[in-house]
Amino acid sequence: MHQKVAKLQNPAFYIKEGLGPVKLIVFIFKPRWLIGLFLVLVMGLGIISPAGSVKPVGATRGPNNTIWGRFGCAREQQRHKLNYKKIIIFSDPHYYTPELGTTGAAFEEYLAGDRKLLAESNAILRKTINQIKASDAGIVLISGDLTKDGELVNHLKVASYLKELEDSGRKVYVINGNHDINNPHAFKFEGAQVIPVENVSPEQFKEIYKDFGYAEALAVDTNSLSYVVEPVQGLRLIVMDSAIYDRNHTVGRPKTEGAFSGATLNWIIGQIKKAKAQGKIVLGMMHHGLMDHFSVQRRFFAQYVIKDADRIAVDLADAGMAAVFTGHFHAQDITAKQIGNKYIYDVETGSLVTYPNPYRTIEWTPDNKLRIKTSRIEEIDYDTGSLKFPVYAKKYLTDGLRDLAPHFLARIIMGQGLTEEEAVEQAALIVRQKVSPFMTLGDLLATIMVAHYQGDEVLDEELLPVIQRLVASESPLLGMLGEALLSLGTDLEPADNDIIIPLQP
Repeated sequence: MHQKVAKLQNPAFYIKEGLGPVKLIVFIFKPRWLIGLFLVLVMGLGIISPAGSVKPVGATRGPNNTIWGRFGCAREQQRHKLNYKKIIIFSDPHYYTPELGTTGAAFEEYLAGDRKLLAESNAILRKTINQIKASDAGIVLISGDLTKDGELVNHLKVASYLKELEDSGRKVYVINGNHDINNPHAFKFEGAQVIPVENVSPEQFKEIYKDFGYAEALAVDTNSLSYVVEPVQGLRLIVMDSAIYDRNHTVGRPKTEGAFSGATLNWIIGQIKKAKAQGKIVLGMMHHGLMDHFSVQRRFFAQYVIKDADRIAVDLADAGMAAVFTGHFHAQDITAKQIGNKYIYDVETGSLVTYPNPYRTIEWTPDNKLRIKTSRIEEIDYDTGSLKFPVYAKKYLTDGLRDLAPHFLARIIMGQGLTEEEAVEQAALIVRQKVSPFMTLGDLLATIMVAHYQGDEVLDEELLPVIQRLVASESPLLGMLGEALLSLGTDLEPADNDIIIPLQP
């Protein structure tokens, strides 16, 4: 009996036996009223939870990157431990809040010239966030075009979704795309009216997304929105602003092309070299492509690859960057360039609002590789009629591309000296030509584009001879179109969806 009392009077007993801080407090504060007052105070401050677990005050990162809130640790961490060497990346969500209008003549006219699932974008992003929260990935990257056209209200909505991920214990990093800043096409739609709404400046972008990269940056470029973070020890991420937006309001449209200023490129190379000197693995993220994802991309779609891409790829690889995560073209595609004895990879992720609505999970393995796996959004909380969402999304894209085929072809024709109006008129006639008993040229173009968006494309054995006949055509125009289709349908190495990439030290 005396031994038991002695134990109970010894504070070390409570610690050794694991009986918790509450019983220790009861020992220290014998009067009952004093115990009650003390517990009310410390629980209110979040130092002790009702379950009796000790927690630090304030919102800070705890051991193993656990996020501690003022009144408790992140619920996500209680469900499963997050892996901070596992990254989820999605791109081009082009978020559009329904409150800006999803019906009426003006909105329908806008959609007719676009291939994105804008009305569905809120439901798609909601599903994506839910799936990320159900995963054990500790890092989330978004490689640009967060909004439809840089609308302030859309940026704020995106930031609120990303806050859910941060609150669940994850680290989130963003970069802008060509649609996100100084965009004069920020509109709402009311019936037949298109009404301008507030868009954001570079300064506003940095403020809205300060908790998703900028606040914890190790370095920030003063000439752009580029920054550097180290989300997990040993892995340095260079987030690069490739968009051009300084004259958007002057010219009245967002610029699709991308480029680095000389000062920004020098800053990027300096940051890579600094990281490599410290023994870090260096990865990059930007919106525009670093290299061609099909052999004639820069011939017909130069605005989707960063200006001076060949030189920049050499500069980044020589400095020590292993891979770059990109977006912009809405295709799920990976390509690589060998520079001396080094490789640099361009890991392009398709758009959330374009079929097949993909995102990637990328794990940095103990043997210094990137294990890449593709996931797709399979269902959303939105009325897709009698169709499953993947079927609905594929039909939407295919129909849209078929309708846009004359504009794609017109871009090629304009290179032959015709005006835009003449080119569109001629292209509309050409795409209606039959290339087989059951397929027009417009159908063929849409089919090949959809295959490229999916990644790991393989030309159908029935389509290959059709395209080869176009390539061999006596018409220079049809020959060029055939060459473009053959290139789009021929996947460059390596694989696009599921792959393991070795990282060179």
